[in-house]
Amino acid sequence: RDWARAMGAPNVYTPQVIAGGADWRRWPSLPPRPSNPPMSLRLTRDGDRVHADLGQPVARRAGWVGYWAAVEHGHVSRVTAGENRGETLRHDHLVRAYEPVAAWGSGAQRFEWTPPAAEAGHPQRIVFVVAEADTLRPVQALALDC
Repeated sequence: RDWARAMGAPNVYTPQVIAGGADWRRWPSLPPRPSNPPMSLRLTRDGDRVHADLGQPVARRAGWVGYWAAVEHGHVSRVTAGENRGETLRHDHLVRAYEPVAAWGSGAQRFEWTPPAAEAGHPQRIVFVVAEADTLRPVQALALDC
């Protein structure tokens, strides 16, 4: 809902994909990646903890925000009502945990997070996203398969 407000979108829907700070309706294809991200980003895992190391931003901004997400694949649900009643649907990229980090200004940063354990039988991916604080436009993201 915060993204919808920042983009001036009238609503949110499922599944919705935001790419480059805009609603992207051509999933699963994605737009080309920007050639010059505003900072470097590296994810590493040390036991249960995951670390996000961000380099010095090359772009001057009023600030940055970020968040962690744990996503899982291979979930299945049987629909019991509505237009898809009786269908069995497969769900990938299912967000199982979402954790914002404190906003920051300039300078290199290190964030760490202990994601929840993956549900048995469902591969998990840990994602870290960096966005502009004033527009919430995502500018850098990286995923780590676990």
